[in-house]
Amino acid sequence: MEREIIAWPPDEAKRRRTGPGLGTYLRPWATTLGLIPAGWAAHLAWGDAGLTTALAATGITAAGGCVTWLSWRLCRARTWYAALVAPATAGGITAWLATATVAGTGRPWLDLLIVGGGALSGLVNIHTWQRNQGSDLRRVGTVQLRPGQTVDAIQGSLRAIASAMRLPRTAVRAVEDPADSSRVQVTIVRRDVLRDPIEWRELTPDEVGISIADAPISLGVYEDGVEFTDDLFDHHTLTIGMSGSGKSVYGKLKLIQVAARRDAVVLAVDLAKGRQTLGPVSRAILWSAYTMQDARALLAALQRAVRARADYLGSRGLENWQKDCGLVFIHVLLEEAAELVNVSELVDLMRVARSAGIHIEASLQRATWSNLDTDARANFASRMCFGVANSKDSSHALTRSRCGSTGRPTTRSPPPPTPCPTRTPNSTRSPGRRSVRPTPTISAAPGPRPSRTPLLPPTSTRTRSTP
Repeated sequence: MEREIIAWPPDEAKRRRTGPGLGTYLRPWATTLGLIPAGWAAHLAWGDAGLTTALAATGITAAGGCVTWLSWRLCRARTWYAALVAPATAGGITAWLATATVAGTGRPWLDLLIVGGGALSGLVNIHTWQRNQGSDLRRVGTVQLRPGQTVDAIQGSLRAIASAMRLPRTAVRAVEDPADSSRVQVTIVRRDVLRDPIEWRELTPDEVGISIADAPISLGVYEDGVEFTDDLFDHHTLTIGMSGSGKSVYGKLKLIQVAARRDAVVLAVDLAKGRQTLGPVSRAILWSAYTMQDARALLAALQRAVRARADYLGSRGLENWQKDCGLVFIHVLLEEAAELVNVSELVDLMRVARSAGIHIEASLQRATWSNLDTDARANFASRMCFGVANSKDSSHALTRSRCGSTGRPTTRSPPPPTPCPTRTPNSTRSPGRRSVRPTPTISAAPGPRPSRTPLLPPTSTRTRSTP
């Protein structure tokens, strides 16, 4: 069947052919060389002038310090590379200009600039090259169909394309453009980085003791190796998958990271396996429930807390929970949530908890109406789908277009790392698979950090049940 094909978007095709370009590699070196005349000009203007020199150096240091701090705050939630290079660049430029203003651009200051600037420029070049090397792991292009054709015209060719490229069938996918049914987005995964287990990198010192709002939670990697992160304060999360698909590992991975934040606590319910799943991370859980009576008490306490927290936020003019608002952020994990299908408190809680700083995560094998109230299911804006038995099971969590764009989760084997099609409201990435990273050290999870921020407002007269 004849069709017009735009192999890759024009800008993507050009970048793929030419790479980042010579200018990209020369830019950091040019910046380093440009600091020499900048330092000379600063010394010429303010150097050897007594008090004026001191004031100029102080002003440069203060302004540069603010820029360095701001660059760190803006980049720390991205990657370790951005969090390192951006502040290092701003701080290095500040130090050089302040020093050159006072002492000039002679030796040994010029030698320090050459060594430090050269090292930083080399690091930037290496990262640029490495990023370009990894860009071929996953390619996304657009197919323009003839008038009257549908995505089915492409679907029939996917096996042939995968065979010609010597790739697995699930490595080539096609999904209809939601905005234009005559355009089809084709994804080709040239190397599956999710095939082998990827160990969790464990908590870093920078992630312990910070606010839950300062940096997102690291949950795995995309199929092209880019880190998959998610924040929790604007949605609830539904996780589905057959037994052994990795749901519990994912839940504990998120639980540990939340508990390490200074203004967040974890509550957990598991009525099916009791302490078998959550026992190894019990030190990170503020309140755990393993019986129906305890679970109802926990959910009832949360219902009371929601009203008090909402009133408190409203009195401060806040529509949603925010950092330093006076309340902790609450992450509620419901393992094997099908056991709570007849608990009315859960349905009521789902409607109102999000804006009050409460994130609910329900994990179960199948999200059918008999396992999860449909009203409650409608409030899960974020969906995680691990390996399932058939496409009908995945459709309870993902839309049809997302199922078709993620490599058919029903064909994935249960043992971790399980590629996990995902729908999250804050993701700017195109559809693709993510992999949750298993951790061999999960039993060494830290307990929740002490916090002076209360679950209930300090002015509330309500009482809270204790574990």
